[in-house]
Amino acid sequence: MACPSLTGRESMTRMESNETADLLREIRDLQRAHLEKYTEALKNQQIAIDQQREAVAVAKKASQLQRRALLVVFVAIIVVLIALALTLLRLWIPRSAAHMFPQPAGWFRLEAAQARSSVG
Repeated sequence: MACPSLTGRESMTRMESNETADLLREIRDLQRAHLEKYTEALKNQQIAIDQQREAVAVAKKASQLQRRALLVVFVAIIVVLIALALTLLRLWIPRSAAHMFPQPAGWFRLEAAQARSSVG
């Protein structure tokens, strides 16, 4: 209610001043709430960035382990293929070409024992 000593214009000015002050308080409160939400959002973004960095580090370690495992498997396959090729060469080489590929030391003793057993 307006004071009886105030005129209509003064009363309106005072009401507008009060409304302006109320609006300014509301704007201030909204800005504070907005700042709190913004600060919370920044914290959440920082947490998300940290989690992404950790995930990238884990993925790099997994990738390195996969590369090492693949290298080991590749080398093992090459060794097996070479051993298979050498074994097949020994089996398929005719006796006349045997002097080109030396046999292990025990091979000759085995051949000699087989020759003696077939003669006797």
